[in-house]
Amino acid sequence: MLGYKKDKSPQEGEEFFTDALLDFNASFEDALLLEKYDTAQSQLDDFKSNNGETASYVHRLGRLKEKRGQIQFAYELFKRLYFEWPVYMHDKYEYERLRESVIQAQLNKSRALWNQVVAKASRFIEENPEADERDKDEPYVTLFWSQHTEELQGVVAAFLEVLNFERNEIQAITALVQCYTELGDKENQVFYQERFAEAKVYWREMTEKRSMATLLAAKKHEEGSRFEAVIEVVNLGLDTDPYNIDLLILKAEALQKLHYFKEASNCVIAVLKANQSNPKALRLKKSIDAQIYDQNVKDGMAYLYQAEHEKPGSIAQLARVSSALKSFLDALSFDSQSLAVLAGVYRCHIRAGEPLKAQKTLERIRVIDSKFDVYSIFRDKAEGVGKGEACFVATRVYGAMHPNTVLLRKLRDQRLRYSHFGRVFIALYRRIGPTLASMPEGSLLLSICRKIIQTIVWLAFSLHFTSSKR
Repeated sequence: MLGYKKDKSPQEGEEFFTDALLDFNASFEDALLLEKYDTAQSQLDDFKSNNGETASYVHRLGRLKEKRGQIQFAYELFKRLYFEWPVYMHDKYEYERLRESVIQAQLNKSRALWNQVVAKASRFIEENPEADERDKDEPYVTLFWSQHTEELQGVVAAFLEVLNFERNEIQAITALVQCYTELGDKENQVFYQERFAEAKVYWREMTEKRSMATLLAAKKHEEGSRFEAVIEVVNLGLDTDPYNIDLLILKAEALQKLHYFKEASNCVIAVLKANQSNPKALRLKKSIDAQIYDQNVKDGMAYLYQAEHEKPGSIAQLARVSSALKSFLDALSFDSQSLAVLAGVYRCHIRAGEPLKAQKTLERIRVIDSKFDVYSIFRDKAEGVGKGEACFVATRVYGAMHPNTVLLRKLRDQRLRYSHFGRVFIALYRRIGPTLASMPEGSLLLSICRKIIQTIVWLAFSLHFTSSKR
């Protein structure tokens, strides 16, 4: 449903639904059902004098004309409604139905006749190659091409029947150009070539009329912040005018308001393909891209926050880390220098057990800002105050949130960081830690590192226990 209120102006094709109008509807429908067409016409005349020539009036008049067998008259009324009052006709299909049952049916019949005539001529020439010369002085050749001309005239009559119903039907006009070319009738060939150009202009103008009507209706919904209705109305225009710039931009703006950023971006891209320098589309693209960036950062942080509360190394944690990393990488495609996003990528690599990648990301951060705190943007900021950077080897051996890893972080941040020797050790560890942590399982050096880490954990525990007792 498009959610329209029945209080629109006549130009939009809808009226205020009073009790009197409801009574009229019932009376008019009864008259049609009972085939009292003069009564129905009289009621319509009264309705028009009181309400004007609204969409409802035109629609009912079309139905009445169709009931009376005045199909072409009804078709013209329904066509007018389709292009001038598309919102009113959004759930009514008389125009499409008549095109299918009358125009398309006659086109199909005419094409079938054409195919038969062409196939017959092809077979005759294949069996009688010399007959391709139509002026050949042979009775059987002369007779065949004479019959062929008569049959083509029958095809012409069939296509003209379509034009008698819809004088601007492009398919019929194109077919007549072919027929008259086959007949060698240059005068009519040129005439229908000109008619083809006129018909194209006609349908373009009708399409523009429909697009303008939907645009005006959609803007009224936009004024009321009914953005879903805006999209539905705009789609009516895009059905017949898919590259209309004004409709695409309006749809993009509505989608943006509803936070459908990807769909909004697709609309803007379609506009820019048609006009690369369209200023409104360029501004809108910049705005949407920024919102997509913000959304990706928000999603990345949310996934990462969830990952922090999962069991270290679990499938659930790795799945959330993977989702967070994807969001962060999408954000980087918009702003490759964003420290907040790079910090998110850094943490994802840490949680995924990829210390070498984490170190490379950290180096990239340091190039942009050597003093940036990679933990400053996370929801669990309190963790960053005491933790600083990750313990690469301990994370590999125990896991990021294992008590032993946490204990080693505390040793580093609460003791080593405050002595000259400790700071030298930390600086050295930053350089070699990622390499050590990335060694393959079962390597001798990694086994040695495990034993060293275990010894350091024992010492750290002793120091922590002793200081706790004090």
